[in-house]
Amino acid sequence: MGARRRWWTQLLALLFTGFQTVQAAVPTVSVSGVAFTDKDLDSGELGGKATWTPPGSVATVTHYAIYRADAADGTNQGALLASVTVGTDEYDLPADSAVSSQRFLMVYTANADGTQSSASAASVALSDIASSVTTLSLTDLDLDASEVGGSAT
Repeated sequence: MGARRRWWTQLLALLFTGFQTVQAAVPTVSVSGVAFTDKDLDSGELGGKATWTPPGSVATVTHYAIYRADAADGTNQGALLASVTVGTDEYDLPADSAVSSQRFLMVYTANADGTQSSASAASVALSDIASSVTTLSLTDLDLDASEVGGSAT
């Protein structure tokens, strides 16, 4: 009976150690060097490409989660803008995106277990670049009807 009891004890120990709780592996690494240049020249509108440098190791990262927020620490974070797979280290903010109180673009590392904390996410300030022509002058030097020619200044 002693051998049989030992066998059951070993079997139970094997079964219980095989069912250990697996901890979620939410990424703790961050991207760096987030940059954004506004290519939408309309006042009050943003649009352009955001780029970043991936973390040194992406072993626990499957994608990047992109958000806008009021501050670099993720305060008043808006809805998810995009989920970008690892290997794609850029996001195109669509032209005509309204300037709002959410003046920061946040880039988080993420996987199926979750998204890294706001405290360690990378961000960049969104600056609106506006440009317009204020004075344009053209002297028509083309003598043909319905045609224009000359230098604009």
